[in-house]
Amino acid sequence: MFFLDILFAYYFTTALRRIREHRSRDWPLTRATVYSSRASGKKAYIVYTYAVGGEHDTCEHERLFWFNESANTYAEWFRPGTTVGIRYKPEQPGKSIMRAEDQGKHGTQLDGL
Repeated sequence: MFFLDILFAYYFTTALRRIREHRSRDWPLTRATVYSSRASGKKAYIVYTYAVGGEHDTCEHERLFWFNESANTYAEWFRPGTTVGIRYKPEQPGKSIMRAEDQGKHGTQLDGL
């Protein structure tokens, strides 16, 4: 039963991430700077900062992986000081998303892992 719970959680969160990424595909693209990155178990956390119209914002990107090793690798790719592409909602610039497709090979290389 425990395995099925993990399987459901992984596929559910992956589906939600892909839906959010699809819905934000037409939002403006800007650059952000990674403030911190870490992995905890099967999750990677990337905190980034960006500015739109003179206003600075900080957001956290969270991604679930199937293997702890994949989460560690992902977090290592986005070390503090790294520049990443993010999209922000035009009517709410404080709302942003770090889409896999905007990160080049590192964004999608570990899909499914």
